[in-house]
Amino acid sequence: MSILKNNTTDQQTLNTLEKDYLKLLKDLKLTPQLLTSVIELAHLKAYYLNKGHQAIELLVKSQSIKGLNTQDKNILKLELADIQLFLGHHWQAILLYAQINKSTPNSSLGHEAKLKKAKAAYFTGELKWAQAQLDALKGSTSKLIANDALALSRLIKENPGPDSTNWAIKQYAQAEYLALRRLDSLAIETLETILQKVPHHSIKNHCLLKEYHIYLRNNHNTKALKALNRIINKNPHNLLEDRALFLRANLLESMQQKEKAMESYKLILSLYPQSIFVIESRERYRILRGN
Repeated sequence: MSILKNNTTDQQTLNTLEKDYLKLLKDLKLTPQLLTSVIELAHLKAYYLNKGHQAIELLVKSQSIKGLNTQDKNILKLELADIQLFLGHHWQAILLYAQINKSTPNSSLGHEAKLKKAKAAYFTGELKWAQAQLDALKGSTSKLIANDALALSRLIKENPGPDSTNWAIKQYAQAEYLALRRLDSLAIETLETILQKVPHHSIKNHCLLKEYHIYLRNNHNTKALKALNRIINKNPHNLLEDRALFLRANLLESMQQKEKAMESYKLILSLYPQSIFVIESRERYRILRGN
């Protein structure tokens, strides 16, 4: 699946990869040993080939493979839930995540399903329910899951209003969901609406950071750079400026703008000495300087 990790959009390459997977599964039949291949083929169909319903059929059919244990079935079910969410079937996804969590509540897989269930609720504006799920995960044995739960919980808590409807954070959650579903134009449109209607809301920098990630994913480097500059230039010494500076430096490096990249790394070192990006920024700065 290294091709997919490189985010290729070459249709011929993707079609060839699908045929290779189908041949593998046909020649060797569906067995527990091919579980990873089944999941990778479903992922390919849903996210890259616009064959989401085929992916669902494959995963549902694979639940009946002889010899699968409960863990294997839950792994298949987790991919199925992710694809349902991607297709916009958020309630089906929430039900599947809940089933996995109930089946294995104290495992890392169960905690992952609970986190994804909370995110699905957040995407649809069910903030209080999502918050309760996230707060319960802060003590997860998985540091990654606990950190993700804490980050989303803080995002919800620290960006209320501007009125009792929590319009801004709900719109931002909707934009995140659109981006997850790769409906990027609609996501950008939603983010810009937030920035226009509540330009001084605390969510604004998160909106711009999300725009950066969307533009970068689509190889629109100039637009991605502009989104980062909007964080840095208009909001000096804000919560996300060190992250924006670091991402800008990385992007400028990839665009072969060495001197400008060095300037951004240097700003992190001078303005944010306690930043988590300091060590890597110092290393990158020294490499670019030539020592």
